[in-house]
Amino acid sequence: MRPTERPRVVWASVDMGEARLLDGDTDACNVSTGRRRVDMGNPHVVLLGPDPAGIDVASIGSELERATPGGTNVEFIALGPGPDEITMRVWEGGVGETLACGTGACAAAAAVHAWGRTGPKVTVHQPGGAAVVDVSGPTVVLSGPAQLVARVDWVEVP
Repeated sequence: MRPTERPRVVWASVDMGEARLLDGDTDACNVSTGRRRVDMGNPHVVLLGPDPAGIDVASIGSELERATPGGTNVEFIALGPGPDEITMRVWEGGVGETLACGTGACAAAAAVHAWGRTGPKVTVHQPGGAAVVDVSGPTVVLSGPAQLVARVDWVEVP
């Protein structure tokens, strides 16, 4: 962790484990579209296409979740706004659309890098904020701003 310019906010990094790019759709990417299944310890389908702001994430995400045995998370991504950057919205299986997803950002970065569209360090822009994903090693490292929002004490009741 390292401090940032913002009070009480640090830059933190987390080893997210291996991104397993699943067989069967390795070549399913062309100039502007792509589809890739990625296992980050939980299942993901990464869809490369137009700006996710114009996509009906709730309809398409829930349909893909239901069509996948056991469910899945669905990442809707577009290249940019800059080099080695993607813009993403996510449908989390069992939850719905969320503002951000760490394993989803890692799955999307692994897919877009495997397609040769980015380098190994990918900035992933989500409605909840941006994070940096490094896929250069044997495991994926997710980095971004972190802030303590609560302290909780609990007592176990026998």
